[in-house]
Amino acid sequence: GTITIGGSYGGMLAAWMRMWYPALVNGAVASSAPIGCVAPSYNTSSYWAVVTRDAEQNGGCSNDAHAIFDDLRELLKSNRDLVKQSLKLCDPLLKTSDDEALLQWVQGSFDLMAMGDYPFPTSYIAGTPAHPAPAWPMRIACKKLSEQQSVSPLEALLQAINVVRNTSSNVPCHDIHQKLSRSWLTWDFMVCTEAAIHEQPFFSAVGPPNDMFWPQKVYDHHVMDEYCMKHFGEKPRYGPLNDSLGPDAARASSNIVFANGLLDPWHSCGILQNTTERDIIAFIIPDGAHHLDLFFPTQDDPSDVLWVRQRQLQLVKKWLR
Repeated sequence: GTITIGGSYGGMLAAWMRMWYPALVNGAVASSAPIGCVAPSYNTSSYWAVVTRDAEQNGGCSNDAHAIFDDLRELLKSNRDLVKQSLKLCDPLLKTSDDEALLQWVQGSFDLMAMGDYPFPTSYIAGTPAHPAPAWPMRIACKKLSEQQSVSPLEALLQAINVVRNTSSNVPCHDIHQKLSRSWLTWDFMVCTEAAIHEQPFFSAVGPPNDMFWPQKVYDHHVMDEYCMKHFGEKPRYGPLNDSLGPDAARASSNIVFANGLLDPWHSCGILQNTTERDIIAFIIPDGAHHLDLFFPTQDDPSDVLWVRQRQLQLVKKWLR
């Protein structure tokens, strides 16, 4: 027998293999597989609502963060040099596009903290093997934001961002215009040809009360078409991916276990409900970040992920009989 296993986009592929080739694949373990993101009904701002909830529940800092973000946006209108100096940026902020790049970089830092909010140090989401991100990075960053009495708000923000952006403490300055890697360009190409998924900038925050960020440009079909034509000379094909491989198709399949961590913003478009008669099983890990269940076990694992791993193994054995 054959079982496909994957996390994140790999989790989507694992589930899709079972959906498309049920005669060849006995079952699938799909962890943090955001299949619902391809559905037109998906509310993209819900992604940032999860990041905000992480900040509030794990560190109580969503209000502090929003206030500092407001300060930053105001300073960008009047004193870009101070922003550059305070956040230790490599290059000056000269135009509006630089401001937008900085804000995306800041927002993306909190995305990394949420996705990578693991109970142990790891370089999987942020850092390097020699200098991994710490355990529970969102809690540490929130503590930095709450310690504004001794430093300025922007200095507190820098300390929070450094939890994931400067794990070695040796980064002399931050390059907010870092060239996209080949893997990210490949991912953008997938977004622009198959209307696949992406969180930033294509997922837009809207600001309070939904999230701790600020209102952002909505990437509707017109804006997406412009972006994709500019970079790849292609327009996304809206619809076919959802029709054949979206959440409704997943629920109509069988023998797939979906696991989602509530700390992971990608669970906002995960499969979260069972269809038990077809063995479509949805496991929720309250203290889980991005596909925590697929990591090697550690002594720091929360009890809920230990239980999920046991149940996944039981289902795999069942499907292989």
